[in-house]
Amino acid sequence: MAVFPADHFIHPEGAFIEVVEAALRATSRLEGALRSSVPGRTQPESDYGWIVPGRRIGSLGGKPIREVLGFVEKPSRERAASIVTAGGVWNTMVMAGSVRTFWEIGRELVPGVISRLDPLAAAIGTPLEASALDDIYRDMPSRDFPSRVLERSVDRLIVLDLEDVTWSDWGRPERIHAALGATGVTAPALPLRVPA
Repeated sequence: MAVFPADHFIHPEGAFIEVVEAALRATSRLEGALRSSVPGRTQPESDYGWIVPGRRIGSLGGKPIREVLGFVEKPSRERAASIVTAGGVWNTMVMAGSVRTFWEIGRELVPGVISRLDPLAAAIGTPLEASALDDIYRDMPSRDFPSRVLERSVDRLIVLDLEDVTWSDWGRPERIHAALGATGVTAPALPLRVPA
């Protein structure tokens, strides 16, 4: 399975899908890993999370597959520059791996979240599915995924770099403008006025 954040910009889509497919192939071949691939880019951006990759453990389609040494969340500009020098890449939170592996890691590291999801299996595909989801999420505990799961699983992670693709977290309007500009699209003037 592949997991994608909902507020990110990716262009061209075809090149991105090729990397995701390569990640899925890589994770199915590497036994004992979390089988999660987190692509990234390299520019000293201090507003993103970073992956510090380790040694190359293989390749797929000419793309190196590397182990993960650690994560650095929103470092200073100077620290981001040193991470780039060390070969670090942006953490896009795009992940690929088996459902079983994600579930096992979740049960180990965020058991309060996973145990709430267990009853959903019996309701999937039945008229009770929507109400079961409502019940589960009504008081679901909130957990920080990078610190509670990724940082505590580095020995089970691999990273496959995202190359020749424009990627941006669209959490701020200026990022939307920059990403659209990189693809030749003229973005509307900011701030946008929404009709009443």
